[in-house]
Amino acid sequence: MFSLQQYFIINEPDPSLLVTGQYSPWLVLLSLCIAIGASFMALSLAAAAKRRASPLMQRMHLLTGAASLGIGVWTMHFIGMLAFELCTTVSYDPGITLLSMLPSFLAAFVTLNLLAKRRVNWPKLLACGLIVGLGIGSMHYIGMAAMVLGPALRYEPFFFCLSIIVAAGLATLALWISFGLRKQLSLPGYQIRLLASLVMGLAIAGMHYTAMEATRFVGQMEPDFDPHSQKH
Repeated sequence: MFSLQQYFIINEPDPSLLVTGQYSPWLVLLSLCIAIGASFMALSLAAAAKRRASPLMQRMHLLTGAASLGIGVWTMHFIGMLAFELCTTVSYDPGITLLSMLPSFLAAFVTLNLLAKRRVNWPKLLACGLIVGLGIGSMHYIGMAAMVLGPALRYEPFFFCLSIIVAAGLATLALWISFGLRKQLSLPGYQIRLLASLVMGLAIAGMHYTAMEATRFVGQMEPDFDPHSQKH
């Protein structure tokens, strides 16, 4: 039977029952750079798709763009998890780990298809931003469900909701910069896409690290835990 207490923290547990971790700054930075790079590739391919007269070439550009963004979100997540050094042994279920790539790919594919049309308006941008935000969020939380560890995984409701808002809000801004703002500025296309990629990268990484702020690992640290034995 479904219960919110299976997934969310209703009352903060005793701090002595929480397993904590810390971040490696260099891996955090690497995860952000991957998110920005994947966003730039996806937006560039989407822009190229709009210029293609051939439906086949347009579809190929959209597929590769969606793959770039979907795999980029997935890679950013797991590098972000590598950056998080938790005081307990962690491994990942291979099937759920692979499944977690699907939401961000599908969200990117639907979004880039919509934005490849000649006419881009605010309702479409808002819908696409929401789709991307939900895709990033679904990827993250399915990826978290792939974790195999001793402590129970729970989420603090406020930061859980905030993580989705951050992803959808910044993704909408990034898409507006890339597909809406270009008509109002005389900057070269690659500069517009670079700016949009920075914002989209922040959407992806911001969602991840906000979601990690929502995460509570409820249990006891292993007394004989060796950090060098950590499995990812």
